[in-house]
Amino acid sequence: MKNIIESIGYFIEGAARIFDFAGVMSEDNLHETHDGTAINKDWKAVRSDFRISKNNMSEGINDFKKKTNKKN
Repeated sequence: MKNIIESIGYFIEGAARIFDFAGVMSEDNLHETHDGTAINKDWKAVRSDFRISKNNMSEGINDFKKKTNKKN
C-alpha cells in the first residue's frame, strides 16, 4: 500500500512538472538559489572581516600617532 501511495505522489509530481512552464519545480533552480544564498553570506562575512580589519588598522595608526606626538 505504501508503494502505491508513493507512486501516486511521484505521478502527480511528474504531471505537475509538465505544466511548470516557469521552471519553478526544477531542482537545478533550487540548487542555484542555495548557491546564491551561500555566496551572498560569504561576501557579507568577507565585508565584515574587512571592516574589522580597517577599524583595527585605524586604531593602531591613531595609537602610534599619539605615542610619537608625546615623545616630541
